[in-house]
Amino acid sequence: MTARDVTVVVPTRNRRDVLATTLTTILGQRDVDLHVVVVDEASSDATPDLLAALRSDTFEVVRHDEPKGLAGARNAGIERARTTWVAFCDDDDVWAPDKLAAQLDEIERVGSRWSCTGTVSIDGDLRVIGYHRPPPSGDVTDALRVTNVIPGGGSSVLAATDLAREIGGYDAWPTGCEDFDFHCRMSKVTTLAAVDRPLVGYRVWAGSMSTNVNRMRTGHVRVLERHRGDLPPDLARPGDLHAEQYWARFHLRNRDRAAALRAYVDIARRYRLPGQLVYALWGALSPDGADRHQADLERRRVPADWAAQAREWLDRIPTLEPLLPA
Repeated sequence: MTARDVTVVVPTRNRRDVLATTLTTILGQRDVDLHVVVVDEASSDATPDLLAALRSDTFEVVRHDEPKGLAGARNAGIERARTTWVAFCDDDDVWAPDKLAAQLDEIERVGSRWSCTGTVSIDGDLRVIGYHRPPPSGDVTDALRVTNVIPGGGSSVLAATDLAREIGGYDAWPTGCEDFDFHCRMSKVTTLAAVDRPLVGYRVWAGSMSTNVNRMRTGHVRVLERHRGDLPPDLARPGDLHAEQYWARFHLRNRDRAAALRAYVDIARRYRLPGQLVYALWGALSPDGADRHQADLERRRVPADWAAQAREWLDRIPTLEPLLPA
């Protein structure tokens, strides 16, 4: 039987309100022995008060008086983990109550040392705006050389603590894509255990680091330079297209009409896809409408029951609030 003790590492900085919701869903995990490490990156809002009220044997706070960045914060949590497994959650994302348990079950089934799940993108009001299935369980090394196939950034990932330490933790060098690099390095050591269910809500809103498109693109390119190797251009091209379309959609979500127009025109030109000019025009005129259309296309690509699972547990999140102090 796989050990079921997990440390959850949550970096945070000045996000008291969304952090409270995130911690609610973490503390509501079922059928695991839980330890939570929140790494407070010099918060100056009410975050320290919230964290002080939560201190217990299973809840630990690490305070950085000077921010060390996402990689440094996560590594501080890995360092303090005394459990078999370590998981990561951004301070604005949310989990289904059986997220960790389902991952441990899949890890035991396939004999792996790390896991991810499917995710849904959600807005600031927890409304679903995107759907992302994981790759099948198994060797994902080659898939990650093409593009980042792990949904939800770090928030869907669970790993053996000794594996996270064995590969050296997170590297701050590919800023904006620290997760992608971490996943590439784990994939070279062990296969992936993927849970094809939407168990993570990946929040996309004005406060998300992922809305900094240029930062994301630069980090992504650096990770590929490190890990892609001699991947043939015909295999690399679909991954690069997927990434460019992913970033272009963030321009829609940011309501940056000019940037969306430029991005989709560039995609149409570079990849000889004149159909993308429709999104260029649509993004310039109605970025919200173009984004909703793409969300609808994503929804149609997943089974109806898959999408419904996410809505079921997301709708219950407000009822978990008593887990946290006022």
